Amino acid sequence: MEQSSGFTVSVVANLATGDMSEFGTRQGRLPAERNVGSVGKPTTTCVLKVARRHREAVVPQAWTPGAAGCDLHTIEGKVMQPGSRHVFRTGLAVEIPPGTYGQIAARSSLALKGILVLGGVIDQDYRGEVKIILANYSERDVFIEPQSRVAQIIIHKIFHAEVMEVGALTTSARNEGGFGSTGQ
Repeated sequence: MEQSSGFTVSVVANLATGDMSEFGTRQGRLPAERNVGSVGKPTTTCVLKVARRHREAVVPQAWTPGAAGCDLHTIEGKVMQPGSRHVFRTGLAVEIPPGTYGQIAARSSLALKGILVLGGVIDQDYRGEVKIILANYSERDVFIEPQSRVAQIIIHKIFHAEVMEVGALTTSARNEGGFGSTGQ
């Protein structure tokens, strides 16, 4: 992270390139279109390296300093029929930072139309093209346009658990209560 007057400038604003020059590090403020406002200070400690594998690929970016992820675009267009699934290409490969993984998550604007992301974990040692599985759960055709934002990548820390088989687990207030067991 790089310190500047007034706030901490970090690569969360542009994880794709690591270039922070466009985010006002010299002036100690963000440009008007990237104003932090009431969101707070952007924070991160990693850089997501991105390599274009196709000339139409769009480098991911976070659209606001408070955004959890960077938007991913598809390089192909397709009409998705109701109940269909399709693997969309991004034309990008990424290098996930050590100690983290990338989660491919839905965009709320597509989810509202019934388009959801399936799967979505990118391990830190994967270097192939990032692909996104979309499913159409709506009752109508939905056209996914080339270069449109179809998902987002969110970088999470990895906590490796040591797996230990035991004869019994400790009890809890919930115990085996599953779906809907906590009330409403």
